[in-house]
Formats: sequence, structure tokens, C-alpha cells
Amino acid sequence: MMDKQKLDKFLKLQNKGISIDEIATQLDSDIKALRRFLNKNGYKSVKGKYVKKDDIPVNDSKQDVKQ
Repeated sequence: MMDKQKLDKFLKLQNKGISIDEIATQLDSDIKALRRFLNKNGYKSVKGKYVKKDDIPVNDSKQDVKQ
């Protein structure tokens, strides 16, 4: 699966409310590898949901951002 396809599938599943654990299973990926992939592609976990770093509001405190 190409990176763009993997990212699109992840975002679709996440929007359906599926947990990252289940998404990793569906993508045949390790959770740690999936998180690394998302971070490499400019995504960060905010309150348990991965969003594009550019879309994170400036006033969000670092405590809200999981690494």
C-alpha cells in the first residue's frame, strides 16, 4: 500500500471513530510504526485524534498534544 493510500485509509477509519489499535490491525501495521508514519507525514495526536500539524490551533497548550 502506498503512503498516500495508507494515510487516506487511516483518516477515513479514524473519522468513523475506530481506535488506532484497530486501525493498525486493519492496515497490517504495528501501532508504534503507524504513529511514526503519521508523525513523519505531519500529523500529531490531539486529544486522541490525529490531525495535520498545520491544522492545530496556535492556542492549544502542549499538554493537549500527545507525542
